[in-house]
Amino acid sequence: MLWQLIFGFYLAAAIGIIAWWRKALDVSGTIAAVIVGTIIFGLGGLGASVALVVFFTTGSILSGLPNRHPTLLPAERHGRNWRQILANGFVPVLMILLSRIIPESAHVWQLAYYGSVAASASDTWATEFGVRYGVKVRDLLIGEFIPSGLSGGVSVVGIAASILGSIAIAFCSTIQFGFEARAINIIAVAGIFGSLADSLLGSSLQAKYRSSEGIVSDRAGSEGSVLVSGLPIITNSVVNFVSSAIGAFICGLLL
Repeated sequence: MLWQLIFGFYLAAAIGIIAWWRKALDVSGTIAAVIVGTIIFGLGGLGASVALVVFFTTGSILSGLPNRHPTLLPAERHGRNWRQILANGFVPVLMILLSRIIPESAHVWQLAYYGSVAASASDTWATEFGVRYGVKVRDLLIGEFIPSGLSGGVSVVGIAASILGSIAIAFCSTIQFGFEARAINIIAVAGIFGSLADSLLGSSLQAKYRSSEGIVSDRAGSEGSVLVSGLPIITNSVVNFVSSAIGAFICGLLL
């Protein structure tokens, strides 16, 4: 196990440094990503490692595409920080550790791992495609049209991307489980429901702010920002964490 972790560390460090150099991560995000990657690459096996790489690389590529509706604050343009990494990485790491600590139910924890990553990928794909190509974005709860990129919004393009992102991670699981239709379907469904939970929380409880220029956003980006709805403690990172946890939970529930 020690050598597996050492190998995982070097692989995670290499990817993290490249991501930092490409400004996909800041320093704190790089450190967090190395810790998450070390555990998953070292203990999760090839399938789990591929799923993590697919999620991270596709998310980084998509976030780098031209965007008419920027969703990042100036500080975030230097890369994702440790909170954002752990929001998506804590539950997957926990599932991998539990699969080692409780080997008699390892299959359940491993499926839950893929479910949590699928939820994160599903939400990321939905967000990145939705803010760029989505039209007629509606609030998931009240159905009103809202600005593209605002949390809680859904569009046809975003929903389609959400489904594809979840399926992509589900198929990564075939490296570990083979083409087991039940496992693929459970992971895909869990990922989609996790993404929908993200939008539901984004619409209902996530904090939204109005800037001094009158622009509503889910991030307090300036001194003049005023909270207009939601709870200040429910940030985008908190919502992402809950979404990832729900993806894992639904996998266990469906089993």
